[in-house]
Formats: sequence, C-alpha cells, structure tokens
Amino acid sequence: MVVLPGASGTDTGKQTDRMVELDGICHMACRADFVVCLNGRTCLQLWDVAGEVTRLEGDPLQVAQWFGCCHAAGMAVRTQINESSTPEEGVPVPASDCLQGSEQPDSEGSASAEKS
Repeated sequence: MVVLPGASGTDTGKQTDRMVELDGICHMACRADFVVCLNGRTCLQLWDVAGEVTRLEGDPLQVAQWFGCCHAAGMAVRTQINESSTPEEGVPVPASDCLQGSEQPDSEGSASAEKS
C-alpha cells in the first residue's frame, strides 16, 4: 500500500473523532482515506480513534465527494493506493521517486528541461 504526498497524518490516536454525514448517514471518524485499488475499485476508508475502519465503496466521483465532505469536517485526509488494515499502515512515496529539479514530463512522457 502506498500513501501519496499530501497526507495529513496517520496516527488516529492523536486526533478526535468528528461527525460527518455522507448520503444521509452519520459517521464518526478522525481520518478519511481516498483509496484506489489495483483493480480500479475506489472506496473511502473512515478511521476512528479506536483504530476501527468503515469502508464505503463507490464510483470515483462519489468517493471524491465523500472525501471532500470529510476534509470540510476537519478530518485528517490522505490518498492511497490499495486498502490498509491498520491506520498506521502505508509507505509514503519517497522524494527520490519524484521528478527532481525543474524537469517536467511533456505530453510524450519524456522530461523537458524548460525553465520559466
């Protein structure tokens, strides 16, 4: 499981549960994970301070809407590839795996060295 940059924390024990209403159902959680599985399925993982998870499956647009509601409710949020079984699980994408300097891939997938 890989956690994408921009994560706002994984330690659910240092956070408090917040209530968020998703599709008319109230959930208590302290963190929301937007999950993209290798098979293309998407879900939202809601973690509470006890480390219990609730998974809500939906299409990418629905999961993104739920994710946005959780962020607006003040929950910690993160985006990850594949589901996790504990709140602390996950390997952040290392900086060395990212493009360095000003190189940006062009539309053909090769790096260009243009500077502005």
